[in-house]
Parts: sequence; structure tokens; C-alpha cells
Amino acid sequence: MARSERTSAAFFADHDVVLTPTVATVTPQIGHLDPTLDFETVIGRLMDWVAFTPLQNATGEPAISLPLATTADGLPLGVMLAAGRGREATLLEVAYELEEARPFARIQG
Repeated sequence: MARSERTSAAFFADHDVVLTPTVATVTPQIGHLDPTLDFETVIGRLMDWVAFTPLQNATGEPAISLPLATTADGLPLGVMLAAGRGREATLLEVAYELEEARPFARIQG
């Protein structure tokens, strides 16, 4: 984890923000992550799904997920912005700009 923090800090010394998908696939079907399945199956599926988020979890660097699109079925598709330690304001500023340019979809009840 310490190496991840050093590598990420070096990267963010030259970059302001990283843009990735929030998750690697659309929302899985009910049962795909069923906790009654064997651990290796569930953890493998989970790691495949959340492939982009673990780095910020490990380094403690800020990230924000934004609902910028939807699937043909109306499911949300998010993008994640990540920044270096202490750069929360940068993420919020970018998020506000994106929302103004392309208002986020609202969940209708």
C-alpha cells in the first residue's frame, strides 16, 4: 500500500485529475454477487466489477463518481474522477462544471 501511495503521488505531481469509469460493467443481475456463493467466485466477480476504485481506497486519495449517462435500459453509468491527496476542491469544481454542462439524470420514483 505504501508503494501504491508513492506511485500515485508521483503521478499526481504531473496530472490534475484522472477520469475512469466508476465500475467496469453495468449493474450485475441479482444473484451475481450472492454471498452464499463460494468466496473465490464472489471476490473475483466483485474485483472485476469495481476494477477502477481500489486504488483510491488503498491510497486514501479523493475520488468522486458522477452519473453522466444511462444505459438503454435506464441504468446509471458513472464516471469516476480521482485526484491527488488534498485535491477535493479540484474534484468538486470539475464535477460542478460537468453537471452544469450536462445535467445529471434524476431517478424518477
